[in-house]
Amino acid sequence: MKRYMGSAVLLAMALGLVSATSLSAQDPNQPQITRVGFGPTVGYAIDGAEPSIGALVRIAPPLTLGQDMPLMFDGGFEYYFDVEGATLFTIQAAGVTQFALANSEVKPTAGAGLSLTRFSTDAAPPFDISDTNINLQLQAGVMVNIVSLDGLLRIGDNTDLILRAAVLFGSLMR
Repeated sequence: MKRYMGSAVLLAMALGLVSATSLSAQDPNQPQITRVGFGPTVGYAIDGAEPSIGALVRIAPPLTLGQDMPLMFDGGFEYYFDVEGATLFTIQAAGVTQFALANSEVKPTAGAGLSLTRFSTDAAPPFDISDTNINLQLQAGVMVNIVSLDGLLRIGDNTDLILRAAVLFGSLMR
């Protein structure tokens, strides 16, 4: 995990530097409001064959990374309920941008962030196991109206590929 932590820190610093130097306000003719979408998620971890349920909040302040590329922030929680005799959940935060396609309701997204994964068993000592990992998270997906479909790659002690679908309510799509 230590070898990935250094990479994660360097990536976060590089993304922060790029973001800080290229952020701009959105079109001044548009209302300068922060839009928020929130809703339930369902997911599936491919490697461990584990389904999950959770929640996602996507915040879109009036900032862009370039023309028609809004900067958004994701915060989420996922609970994996098919892990026998154990508890497994993930808390994640990521920066996400959205790419515009001319005359299309489909909006591709890409982002990166960090996730914290917690695993613990319900066994009595000395057989109880508890582990917490911080992972680099890369994500790509699409938004279609209020639905967000994402593929998440979590890199840490274990590398996991997660498919996630969210229905986001609120002012995000306006």
